[in-house]
Amino acid sequence: MLCNLGVLKYSPPLDGRIRRQEPLEVGHSWEVQLRGCSIWAVELMRRQIASDHPEAEGAVHAVLLDFLLYDLAKENEAASELHPLKLLRECSCSADWLHPTAHA
Repeated sequence: MLCNLGVLKYSPPLDGRIRRQEPLEVGHSWEVQLRGCSIWAVELMRRQIASDHPEAEGAVHAVLLDFLLYDLAKENEAASELHPLKLLRECSCSADWLHPTAHA
């Protein structure tokens, strides 16, 4: 979902692998880095929301955003060409292949 929202951008090799629905092995460097980048991206989203809406400070948590994004992805998965959610929830990747577009 983060890729589809423009928060993360995958390298062409990783993007192709995900679109071909080729699972990444648990512990593979891409799998690990995808998880890490996803966690950081959601935290950056939380910080941006808190910055844009000071009244939301303390009320918006990264875990809640993660649940919201997961639910949104499940709703949109069948209706569009989103990256397969199952692969994203079960895989990760290397920072060499993943480029967060959010600012720290």
